[in-house]
Amino acid sequence: MDRDGKTGVVVTATEKSWAQDYLRLGLALESDADGGSSYQIDLGLTPTALNSYGAEAQGELAIGDSQYLLAQYYQPL
Repeated sequence: MDRDGKTGVVVTATEKSWAQDYLRLGLALESDADGGSSYQIDLGLTPTALNSYGAEAQGELAIGDSQYLLAQYYQPL
């Protein structure tokens, strides 16, 4: 695009109308030659577009040999 003798690029971003929220499920299994084994099940949820400013939250839960609970909130300014 040329404007006032200068060349530039116009970028038009559009928000996708699908997949506003994300759900993740994971499974990890391990074993070794000595007969030891471990497992872990992970579940995560990320709801997006919580407000008009584009906030999103994230939650994760893991159970098994390693356990944790995680919650985050992201607010762009």
